[in-house]
Amino acid sequence: MIKDRIEALRRKMAEWGWDVAVTVGEDPHNSEYTPKRWCQREFISGFTGSAGVVVVSRDHAGLWTDSRYWIQAARELDGSGIELHKMVSVEDKDWIRWIAGSVSAGGKVGIDGLCMSMNEALQLENAIAGKGASVISKPDYLEALWPDRPLLPQDKVWIHEDRFSGRSRADKLEWLRGELAGRGCGYMFLNCLDQIAWLLNIRSNDVEYCPFVISFALVGPDGVDLFADVSKFSDDVLLRLRKDNITLHPYGETGGYIKSLKTNKKILIDSESLNYETGKAIADAFGRDNIVEGS
Repeated sequence: MIKDRIEALRRKMAEWGWDVAVTVGEDPHNSEYTPKRWCQREFISGFTGSAGVVVVSRDHAGLWTDSRYWIQAARELDGSGIELHKMVSVEDKDWIRWIAGSVSAGGKVGIDGLCMSMNEALQLENAIAGKGASVISKPDYLEALWPDRPLLPQDKVWIHEDRFSGRSRADKLEWLRGELAGRGCGYMFLNCLDQIAWLLNIRSNDVEYCPFVISFALVGPDGVDLFADVSKFSDDVLLRLRKDNITLHPYGETGGYIKSLKTNKKILIDSESLNYETGKAIADAFGRDNIVEGS
C-alpha cells in the first residue's frame, strides 16, 4: 500500500512539475500532539513516530528521523521502498542537505506550506537557491491521494471560567497589548494552540490529551480576530467573546483576511512555529520591515 502511495505521489509530482516532494509530520500550529487530519508523514510512509521528514524524488524515497526511532522506523518501513536516513538529533537538517545535493538546476521542491514552519522553509529555500531551484508551496497536496482523509475535530468550544483561569480575557489582553507597545508593535499573530487557549480562556477537545481549539488569533490594538470552525461555537460563547471585542472568522479564511489588512503598524510573530503559508500572508500585508521576531 505504501509503495502504491509513493508511486501515486510521483505521478502527481510529474503533473505539478516537481522534482522533489517533502512531507513533514507537523500541523499548521506546530502542535506537540498532531490531530489525525495532519498525520501526513504516517499516511505517506507508514511511520508512526513523532519526528521525521519524508522526501520523495523521482528515483528515491527516504525518511529522515533521529536515534529515538531508528529501530521502530526500520520495522515500519520494511517493504515500503522507503530508505531510512539516520539523523543524530531532531535538530539535524540532513534532509535539506540531501535535497540541495540532489535537486537538478532550476528544479522545484514541493512542500505543504501550512505544515512547515517559516524558518524551515526558508532554510530549504536558501539551501537550493545556488542551483536556481525553488520551493513551491501547495497546501494539503496529499489530499489528492487521500480520499478518506480525517476531517477537523468537531467538538464544541466552551469558556474556561475566570475562577479556574485566575485572570479574565480582558485582563490578559490588556497586559499583552502593553507588552506589544513596549516592543513597538500594534499586532501579534498567535498560531500555537496553547497560547490561544490561555489568552482567550477557551477550551475544546480538538487535540488528544490537550483541551485546545484548533484556531489562529490575530491580536490588534482594539480587538482580536479569531479563526476557527464557526460551527463549534454556541451563541452563548460567541456573545461572551464579542464582549471582549473578539470576532470569529472561518478557519480557512486566515490567510485571505490577513492579506486584506491595511496598516502600517508592526506585528510580532514567532517564525520558529509560524507556518510558511501564513508567514507569507503576514509579509504581504505588513511588509517585511514591519515584522518583529519574538514570542
